[in-house]
Amino acid sequence: MRPGKRERPGGILARQQPSQSANPARLASGARKSMFLFGLLALLMLAGATSVSRWIVLTGFERVEREHVRSEVRHATRLVEDSPLDLAARFEDWSSWDDPYEFVENPQQRFIDSNVQPGMLTTARIDAIAFVHRSGRVIYATSHDRATGENRPLAPELANLLPEIVGIASDERSVFRGLVALPDGVMMVIANPLLTSSRQGPCRGKLVIGRLLGAQELDRLSRMSRLGMWLRPLGSPMP
Repeated sequence: MRPGKRERPGGILARQQPSQSANPARLASGARKSMFLFGLLALLMLAGATSVSRWIVLTGFERVEREHVRSEVRHATRLVEDSPLDLAARFEDWSSWDDPYEFVENPQQRFIDSNVQPGMLTTARIDAIAFVHRSGRVIYATSHDRATGENRPLAPELANLLPEIVGIASDERSVFRGLVALPDGVMMVIANPLLTSSRQGPCRGKLVIGRLLGAQELDRLSRMSRLGMWLRPLGSPMP
């Protein structure tokens, strides 16, 4: 056996490597680097998770908010669309009444003086009214300025639309409830059949009533819907 070598059990020779003592400073530096990299990785993962969570939450909130806005718009739209129906119901007693039923067949000024006075129209929030005979002939029509309390001739734009609004004047099933665009603004317009006080026929014509969707009406609808409502021409900038 050569000097400097030892025989391991089993006859296999193994060279003993000289041992080197570990440098404490290098070990500490490596540990710090490992901890730094681990911390950085943890921060990146946390930031990524936070960003994803925030995106999910914001997306959910945006979806809920969009649906809420759609719901409110639908509610406001229904209120505006139903306004003419409410107007027609409120003035059903005016059209089913013996006095106007007789008036369109036998016009008398005293009926106008008693029932179409400016003060009465202001109180009833009426901006236009017309009594139309079953033949389609307009017996009496006037616009009303609630600001000044004065009656004036029916606006030409509304007068030109009367045949379409009235439809078949002698048919009590032919009614109108809708919105009409006029130079003064949007007007709710209804046309009710003229019947007796007991709501009997035959239909002698139509009672047409208009109410502008002005600031007062929009304020009333805003309170009902708890939404701020306004009207703007198509294409005009939003406030």
